[in-house]
Amino acid sequence: MSLRSVMLQLRPDQIEQLDVVARQRGASRSSLVRDAVDASLRPLGSQAVAELYAAAYPEPVAGTDEWGDLDAWHTAAATARVAGARDAW
Repeated sequence: MSLRSVMLQLRPDQIEQLDVVARQRGASRSSLVRDAVDASLRPLGSQAVAELYAAAYPEPVAGTDEWGDLDAWHTAAATARVAGARDAW
């Protein structure tokens, strides 16, 4: 794979951080930037997917809704089942 040069403008603090990480990893600035570009272009990771799912499907609010109080129904059904009722569920 051939590489092409591109002009990239970074803040001084970004360059300093890039140099620190490059030294720690024994890598070049360019390889770190390529890795960052690759990571940003990859499909969403599992953490991001989990966050999007949580935002789309929030936890239901406990209590009564148009179907009734589900917790109370479960409790009543379990109590009836323990008491021997066959059609508790």
